[in-house]
Amino acid sequence: MKPKEVSDRLALDNVAKNHTWKVEPSCATTGDGIFEGLVSNAKRMRNLEHADNLQAWLSNHIKTTAPR
Repeated sequence: MKPKEVSDRLALDNVAKNHTWKVEPSCATTGDGIFEGLVSNAKRMRNLEHADNLQAWLSNHIKTTAPR
């Protein structure tokens, strides 16, 4: 499903209207998009220093542990 379809089916505009949210395409079995979603969320929270640390840690961790 595309991100727009996911948000529409979950009615996120109504359910989470008082929260910041974003549907990030990802795949749990390959790890694709997981890193991008976590980093995007950390940056959106305006905690850029921690986002950079998170990005470095995830990059190293995902490369060594994610099934491909």
